[in-house]
Amino acid sequence: MWRYSKRILSRIRSLHRHSRNIIVDWPHKYAKYLVLNARRMRAGIVLEDLDKLWISISKRNPILAWRLSRFAYRKLIHAITT
Repeated sequence: MWRYSKRILSRIRSLHRHSRNIIVDWPHKYAKYLVLNARRMRAGIVLEDLDKLWISISKRNPILAWRLSRFAYRKLIHAITT
């Protein structure tokens, strides 16, 4: 019956929107922090290929693997390069 309740569906949509906004907003804030610190220190930013990072970490530390699974690498790279 929850599928037909407008109140429950609107709450699910709002929670989904909230989590998406966190995933979109965090890389922009962190990229700005990285770029400003690199500029202040007159350093360069080197981007690596991080595709296998989650696989190697998941064998050693399951809590860190869970955090990295929610990490938006592409959004962070895009925010740094733009």
